[in-house]
Amino acid sequence: MKVFISHSSRDRWAAKRISDDLNRLGVDTFLDEKDIETGETIDESIGVHLKECDECLILLSPSSLNSHWVLIEIGGAKALGKRLVPILLHIGVNDMPNPIAKHLARDINEIEKYYEEVQNRLAGNVPPPRRSIARRARPVPVPKIKSFKEGDLVRLPNFRPRFVMRGDVSIDWTEDMDEYLGEETVVIDVDNDRTALLAIDDAENWWAFEWLTKV
Repeated sequence: MKVFISHSSRDRWAAKRISDDLNRLGVDTFLDEKDIETGETIDESIGVHLKECDECLILLSPSSLNSHWVLIEIGGAKALGKRLVPILLHIGVNDMPNPIAKHLARDINEIEKYYEEVQNRLAGNVPPPRRSIARRARPVPVPKIKSFKEGDLVRLPNFRPRFVMRGDVSIDWTEDMDEYLGEETVVIDVDNDRTALLAIDDAENWWAFEWLTKV
């Protein structure tokens, strides 16, 4: 297993610590300051190592949010279909850039949880299969899938709803959304994963379709 560590040069101390921790778990890592030699072409080396990696860990900080190279590495990892692992350093989830805003992030103070997940993947641990119980077949109602489009008038729930899962990505209702509970607004854009941008918060958040009711 190989992890590409994307970071700002100002955060190399944290990136080096994460790299050392992963190496101790038996994970190969790419870190530009240790893996790109003098005279090598930087963008070509990054491209090669991104292709070879299994995951791209993105160390997000105030510095990396303004880093040209970090944004390039995020775009390259997404284009190659790599698992993206955002780790937050001195920023909150609402500061995450749009290309990875829907990925479940870990604060650096909770990075041990990521290490545990890596160990499970290395060990090939998967949840045990559920036992099937033979029962008389009953018709199962098919839930109606909500659909919205640009310009729809929608109402937000009166009470804070649960998070919504999209595959292995969790879409969370955040504290700043609470001020809009019960209000009506307009859909200004929708995404293929059934989330919407709303006019009510100047398109700051992605809202799951399950939280919206068409007016």
